Amino acid sequence: MATKNVPAAQAVAKEPVTAYRQLDHHVLEVLEMAGTEVLPANQAWQEYAWTHQYFEQEPEEGYFIWIKEQPNCAFLSCISLDQANTKQQLNNLVVIEAGLDVDMSGSCETASLLTNSQNRSHQARGKLVLRPGSSLYYQHLHDWAESDQISTNYDFILEEGASLDYIYKVSHAGQAMQLTANFYLAAKAKSDFKVLADSQNVKMTLHDTAYLQGKDAQAISTLRIIGRYNN
Repeated sequence: MATKNVPAAQAVAKEPVTAYRQLDHHVLEVLEMAGTEVLPANQAWQEYAWTHQYFEQEPEEGYFIWIKEQPNCAFLSCISLDQANTKQQLNNLVVIEAGLDVDMSGSCETASLLTNSQNRSHQARGKLVLRPGSSLYYQHLHDWAESDQISTNYDFILEEGASLDYIYKVSHAGQAMQLTANFYLAAKAKSDFKVLADSQNVKMTLHDTAYLQGKDAQAISTLRIIGRYNN
């Protein structure tokens, strides 16, 4: 596992800084930067007892990103499939502290299009927690081989006055794509959820639910999906 130490002054860039990178089951890169803590999820479970309420059980793999101070860069996490018979079981947690404005991208993709890279699956569960008054712009990008099996199940917890703009974009779909997204919005919290998918010969299942738990909470969902089937 490589650790990259980026001084805050050097993190000012138009391109995002890679916070976490994993290939199959191997952690390749973890960011070290002032005001932000990034760990493999199982290490976060061991070091921070408060994460147990979000992880529920000790994770096998995945990432923990805790943003404690206002960053001056965007963040990227990259999860890739490569070898045949790889079955990822990710459990991710992102926490944005109060009043921060954060820009993140998550790239989930295949690293190999070879025909022998079969029987692969990517299953990701996660929670994104936005503390009061924080905002998050999050692009979740998917680019898979036709034989891959993909399942994404995320909870978004927006505390009072938090704001989320979440884009789930599929440029190349796997054989089966399943997305479940649950939004829990406290008073004056806002979420804008968009799905953009180009799919061919794909079984795609989408479920999104917004729970407006406080006064003046608002949630928007937009689906733009192109579906094609060729014999």
